[in-house]
Amino acid sequence: MTDLQSAAKSILEKCGTTPGYPIRLINAYSISCAVRDPEYMAAMAGYGQNYADGLPLACYLSWTADGRPRANLRVRGPSLFEAVLEASQGTGISHFFLGGSPRTLNKLEQKIKQQYPNILAAGYYSPGISELDDGFIEECLEAVRPHPADIVWVGLGTPKQDFISAILSERVGATCIGIGAAFDFVAETTPQAPKVIQASGFEWAYRLATEPRRLWRRYTFGSFYFLSFVARDLAARFRVAETNVNSAHGNKTKT
Repeated sequence: MTDLQSAAKSILEKCGTTPGYPIRLINAYSISCAVRDPEYMAAMAGYGQNYADGLPLACYLSWTADGRPRANLRVRGPSLFEAVLEASQGTGISHFFLGGSPRTLNKLEQKIKQQYPNILAAGYYSPGISELDDGFIEECLEAVRPHPADIVWVGLGTPKQDFISAILSERVGATCIGIGAAFDFVAETTPQAPKVIQASGFEWAYRLATEPRRLWRRYTFGSFYFLSFVARDLAARFRVAETNVNSAHGNKTKT
């Protein structure tokens, strides 16, 4: 658990010092995928770093940690993307952008050149829509290998981007970050929610309203599985606390 600026600083510090490092931005939908997919759960619990992207998840984690639900512990993916790009200007840190449609990547390249003129871009590649199989993995590797970069941004959607990030980080030795819809937001091919909505925790509602056909299943079933995870987690914490209390009471009685 950390805030946005600390996460960005940590990512930049890893460049050149911690090769082959995957980073995952986790939200309620990520949790719902992991609950249903043991392989993805193992990937999330494996090597690398997880940041709480979703506001409900960030608040829940901070509340269960110290009883203080704090929104500032959210590391929002698109905001992290922009913060790292801004801070890396003129540092020699290079970036590769993997994912999105050709149209999105073209617009993203233009936006980056305008907004971050001192950025070092190693390359852009759109692999298109495909199943996560050996052919797709090899296509991504062949796109990235000839253009060595310190950071590979992977915008392929959850959970695919996290699997690809883990593979790329190991095989090309870069910090690989699954960044979700950040390419579309920065390229302005998909509208971002106003900042007041982002801060409110209802960004998901804004996105659902703008892309209902694509996102309704994600948010409907994702919310259900996330809430079921929260219920089980709270129940487990209650059982542990009750056991500790009973154990302490038993020790006092013996004494």
